[in-house]
Parts: sequence; C-alpha cells; structure tokens
Amino acid sequence: MSSHYRPQGAPGKVFLGILMALLLGGCMIQKAPVSHVSFSDSAPHPLPPLQREKFFDGSLYEPGTLGDLASDNVASRIGDPIVVRFGPKNGYPGVPQSRTTRLAGEVIRVEPSGRLLVSAQRTIRDGSSLRRIVLVGRVSRTSIESSNEVPVSEISMLRFRSDSESGGGPKKNFSAPPPLAKAAAGAAKKIAKSALAQPGKGTTP
Repeated sequence: MSSHYRPQGAPGKVFLGILMALLLGGCMIQKAPVSHVSFSDSAPHPLPPLQREKFFDGSLYEPGTLGDLASDNVASRIGDPIVVRFGPKNGYPGVPQSRTTRLAGEVIRVEPSGRLLVSAQRTIRDGSSLRRIVLVGRVSRTSIESSNEVPVSEISMLRFRSDSESGGGPKKNFSAPPPLAKAAAGAAKKIAKSALAQPGKGTTP
C-alpha cells in the first residue's frame, strides 16, 4: 500500500492568495474626481459696454459731446432771462431819451404759437425822484438777439407803465401806448386833415 504526500492547507492558501490579489488590484485603480456643479438663481453678470472704434468723418459734431449745434442759449423757456432795450429818442415817457436804457426781465409764459410773454422792469433815478418802469409784452424768439436782448420795437401787445415818486409824495401811474401806435395815429390825423383840405369834385375854387 502506497501513500502520497499532500501538503496540508494548500487549497486555503491558494484562495487567500487570489483574494489578496483582487484587493490589491482594486486599490491600484484611481477613482476619477467628482466635479460639483452649483446652480444659482441670480442674474448673470452684465457684459461690459461695447467699445466702438472712433473715427474722424470730417464732421465737427459728435453726439453727447458738443451738443446740438443748431441750439443756442436764446431765451425760450419760463424763467429764462431777457433784456429789453430802449434806444435814444424812443418816445416812451419816463424812459431817458438821450441814451440807451435796458430793462432786466424774464420769460413768464410760453404760448402755444411759440411766442414768449416777457416782463421787464427797472428803477431809474431822475434828479431827486425815482421812476420805476414796468412792461409786459409778447415777442417772437427769432427777434431775440444772441445776447438775449430784444429791442422794445420788436415787442407786440406791449403794456407799459411808469411810476414816479418825488419827495415821498404819492405815485403817479400812467400807461403809454407804443411810439409806433402814436406815430400811426398822428399820421392818420394828418391824412384826414389833408383830405378835408382838398376841394371836392365838381366844386369851384
């Protein structure tokens, strides 16, 4: 009877070796990193303003810098300052006739037609008395000079008043029509007189 040698515990060692090989192989595999994505309900950041390349096209006008070249500083709105100018020999009572006189005022209303209602006043010393001149009238914007002055002859529907006070006495108020109206009335009277002076047709001298 023959006997064979069989190592004890051989199957167990083989199984243990296979298990260790599998465990070591699993440890050598690197796991890919997991990227975390976050979501936000807030609005995205605004984009930077678009930069436009500037170029010279031969024009002097650049939007937003020089403004509208067609516009000017002539009075056109309520509260804009304006100066009414009286020249020498203006014919208005209470206003000096030997020199130019200016009254400071402002626009008090803009009419739908575009005309401006202006008011101006000034106090003038006349010897020992003070005289206050006040006027209100309408003027077209095209009649106003670049210096915001307007000749009194360009003001229509003019209301003029001159108040004087001498030695603390009572004021004397009076209204005066524009010189052009006075001149027209005088011319009409002259024409009427000349017509009456001429002999009528069919009459003998």
